[in-house]
Amino acid sequence: MGFSNMAKTIKASYQSRCFGCEMCLMECQRQMKKAGLEGSYIRVLRDAKNGLEFRVYVDPKIRELNIDRIIKVCVRQVLEEVDEDGA
Repeated sequence: MGFSNMAKTIKASYQSRCFGCEMCLMECQRQMKKAGLEGSYIRVLRDAKNGLEFRVYVDPKIRELNIDRIIKVCVRQVLEEVDEDGA
């Protein structure tokens, strides 16, 4: 009992900590064996309203990758693992 069959994914729960290093994005691309930013499951963009803050956008397809490695590479612990339903 207590086990969940829900798929795990990544959520950017602590966006205010992000300083735009893009290490999560690079780890994602490394796992996908792609160079450059095209097709990445993670996007790190400067906030349009406050140019000093960043926003992290995560594609649901990220569950295809090793999300533990992506979470661990983030030096500011912006990302966390959650059930696919967002809980």
